[in-house]
Amino acid sequence: MTNYIRRNGCKIATVKTPWGQWWQTGSDVFIEVDIPSNTLRRHCRFTIKPDYIECCVRGQVIFSGTLYKTVHANESICIVEGNRISITLEKVENEKQWVSLLQQYPLDQHEMFEKLYSEKFHAEDLS
Repeated sequence: MTNYIRRNGCKIATVKTPWGQWWQTGSDVFIEVDIPSNTLRRHCRFTIKPDYIECCVRGQVIFSGTLYKTVHANESICIVEGNRISITLEKVENEKQWVSLLQQYPLDQHEMFEKLYSEKFHAEDLS
């Protein structure tokens, strides 16, 4: 089943993960990491390079690996708020759809294409 979120009036397909979820637009990749509500910014460590990402909370690696495609690392945003970390990555290749967040843990391409197809043809169903 495809999960959706609404951003700026648009319905966007999300990919659930063991640690949270991620989704994309033509120009950006958005990552949300679920964390305990008492987690402070100082408990979190992020490493973002053009082709690599790592997210650690309280010394534990939540996820890490080679990104599916290249990002503008210096344009990345990481926000710790409440029980969530929000990470925004700017794609180098705009309008290129990612079939996976990380190369070593690829989402089944059929599932991602199904999500993208569903998103495209249900965009008018915004009510």
